[in-house]
Amino acid sequence: SGGQPATDGSGLTLYAIGAASYTDAVLRVRMPAITGDTVGVVFRYADPGNHYRALFTAAGIRIERVLKSTITELWSALPPASANQPYEIAISMLGSTLSLFQNSVLACEIVDASFTSGKIGLCTGGAAVAVSQLVLYPPQFAFANWTVQDDFQTFSTDSWTLVDEGDQGGPSNWQAASGLLTQTSAIH
Repeated sequence: SGGQPATDGSGLTLYAIGAASYTDAVLRVRMPAITGDTVGVVFRYADPGNHYRALFTAAGIRIERVLKSTITELWSALPPASANQPYEIAISMLGSTLSLFQNSVLACEIVDASFTSGKIGLCTGGAAVAVSQLVLYPPQFAFANWTVQDDFQTFSTDSWTLVDEGDQGGPSNWQAASGLLTQTSAIH
């Protein structure tokens, strides 16, 4: 337990877990499928106005920085194709690099030095937060030896094989710009 829940002015209720503050660590969380309200995890949490958070909704996933009570979206994505499946995420916090893994696959990597340490916790927009697993690992458990890494300044199908699993609205179209690979067409 981390004391009383706090609110941050955006409608979210934040629950810090314990009193310990962590610098470099890997946070792994498993929660059921998101069907309605916002739920998520907070990390490098100092207080309701200063922390990072990974939020999950039926409409998508995002990582935000809350700095002096100002919310900035650092990354977002559509929900996984299997939206009725549990979310299993890992957040690697190593120095100023924050990495989010979905089902053991790297989804994003952010470099932001706003917070170097803090508590971990959960947050909700009103729904009950159900977590079947929450584990905090030491930093040596972070995976750093990637076989392939791409900065996505350009995109070439010679280097990557795209697999479309949907059968409606395809094929998918992708665009690389400013270090991001973005799907620009819907496929279901």
